[in-house]
Parts: sequence; structure tokens; C-alpha cells
Amino acid sequence: MSAFEFKAITINQLIAHTVFAKNNALPVMEPKLSGSLLELNDDEGDAKALVQQRLTEALGSRSHGVETAIARNTSDDFAQIAAKMLNADDADFVLGSQQLAIKLQAAHTSTRWPGGILILISGTVGHPANRFIAAIKAETDKGFNAVEKDGKLMLQVVKRMLLSATQRLYKVGLLVQIGPMKPGPDGIVDAAHFRCFLFDHLFNNKETARPASYFYDAFLGMAVLESNREKTRIFYEQSKSFISNCAELSNDEKISLREALRTTLRSNAATINADEFAKEHLAEKLQGEYLQALRTHGFPDNAVAKDLEYIKYVLRKPPSTKFSTGVEVKAPPDGKFEDLVRIGEVVDGYTKIEIKGVVTSYT
Repeated sequence: MSAFEFKAITINQLIAHTVFAKNNALPVMEPKLSGSLLELNDDEGDAKALVQQRLTEALGSRSHGVETAIARNTSDDFAQIAAKMLNADDADFVLGSQQLAIKLQAAHTSTRWPGGILILISGTVGHPANRFIAAIKAETDKGFNAVEKDGKLMLQVVKRMLLSATQRLYKVGLLVQIGPMKPGPDGIVDAAHFRCFLFDHLFNNKETARPASYFYDAFLGMAVLESNREKTRIFYEQSKSFISNCAELSNDEKISLREALRTTLRSNAATINADEFAKEHLAEKLQGEYLQALRTHGFPDNAVAKDLEYIKYVLRKPPSTKFSTGVEVKAPPDGKFEDLVRIGEVVDGYTKIEIKGVVTSYT
């Protein structure tokens, strides 16, 4: 499946509701529902443009947004409610958003899940324009109180929770229409007519936790695509091939890059992002060629949920370097090769090697 570019995002409708953390003292928790759309025009600047920018940042090629599959697709599930909202007038859009707020509140089955603001957005994305519905969960911080006026969440609430450049506690589920909207005899729109994407602040290169299942599973009914293990394999094999065959890289650089590749895959990061790997480890003049090599073999521009099932064996193998005479130098599987072995210049057909440590056995 081709990569989806999150460009030219426009917003048509937006509404926000308040959802609460589970309270064990109360048998039933109900969200605080808004009854009208939120206007994103204010005297302090173009808030609509900022929301559009944050969506692009969350799900664009340099983000940790990942594509998902629709796991549940009945009339009561997110995909079908969102499908009806895609072309809804304001009144029906409000009703659909309220259904989703109630659904998210029901997914808060543990006191671990924090309350916050659920923001529902309709709009278009890309060229040609594709309709989308986005569900954004902006989690509350300490001392936060939702301020309401005339049944609306105040604009400053949305700005505080979503537009701040430092705000990271939010999740986005997004459904994009890519086919006809005609429902089948059962009233259900075929899931093949949509593409779905997920962003969670836990999908980044430092956090070790997995994204919150209450949001992407219980609420959105999404599942990480099974092909992610194949995409992970493609990333490893094509990155390794590029490094090995790149004439502009010295042997020392190739060794360092192969080690960086292993480190990236063996890390606790939940996702793989080729653009980030390129910018961190490759010279600028090589980055475009490297990214194009991955695209040619099917690796997408957006981040991919890391799944090492197909390559876990090779990652367990100790890193090694082979020489033209058949000699091979190996490092421990958990060791960093370049920290343990230094490969120097070649003089009269002999390569100078320095190995950290002393000889403990000879067989």
C-alpha cells in the first residue's frame, strides 16, 4: 500500500467534549457533552491554522503516526460512526461526536486512564482532497478545569490542550475516506474504503510503553497492521544493503552505520522512522538516496510500529566483520562493535586491528 501524505489539511467542523477518569466511588461515569461546534477564529491569531499544523505534525512523515487496520466495523464502532460524520451537516456531526464521547468515556475502565478533552474534527487532506474524521484525546494536566460558556468549551481550553508546542499528552485516531461511501445491504460501509492512522505520544524514540489500548483498541477499534513485521524486515535488510553497497562510505563508516542500525532495532523505541534514522546517521548528501531506496522496496514515509519477529534471529547474532582471507572478527551480541574493535589502515595487504581486552583462550 502506498504511503499517505498528510498535506493540505483543512478543517470544516470541530467540537470538543470533556471525558473523565474512572471514579471507583461512582458506578457510572458520563462525559460532559457540548451541543454546538467550536469556532476557531479569535483575535489572537489563526487558531484553525495551528490545529491544522498540529495534525500535520502528528501524522506526517516525520512523526510517530502509524497506519492501522479497522479491527471492528459494526454500526456501533468508531469507523461507522465516523463514516456517517464525514458528510454530515452540523447537527448530525454534533450527534455523532456525542456518541463517540460516550464511547470513549465507556472505554475508561481503569483509574489509570486520565480524563481530558475529546476533540472531533472533520475536514479534507491531500491532493485530490480526501475527507477525514479525526478524534483527538488531549489529556489534562494538574490543576486543569474545563471552562464552559453557553454550552461550549472555551477556545482557550482547546488552545491550552492542543495548540501548545510543549503539549505531548495527546492521542489522535484518524479515518480517511479513499472510496465510495455507499453502504452495503446491512447499512455498513466497507472498511476497504478507508485508511486509518494512529498517533500516541507513547509512540516515540524514548518511551518504552506501548500506546494506550483503551484508546486505539476499545475506543477506535483499530489494530496495528500485520504487515508491520514485514516492513520492519524491509527496513533492516534495505538499510543494511544500502550501507554495504554505498561507495561513498568508508569501511569505518559502514561498520558504524551497521552498528547504529542494530542499535535502532534493538532499542526500546516502539516505532521505526526512516527519515529520523537518515538525519541522525547519514550525511545530508546520502539521505535522499537512502530514503528512495527504502521507498522503492515498499517502506513508507511515515513511522512503522516496530515488529522484530522476522529478524529477531539476525539481531541476536553477534556483530562481526569478515576479511577477504576468510578471517572473521566477532563481538558479543550485547556489545557495541565499534567500542570493542578498532579497524585501521591497510598496509601491504594487512589490516591493522585493535581489540579491547586481553586473550583469554585460544582454540
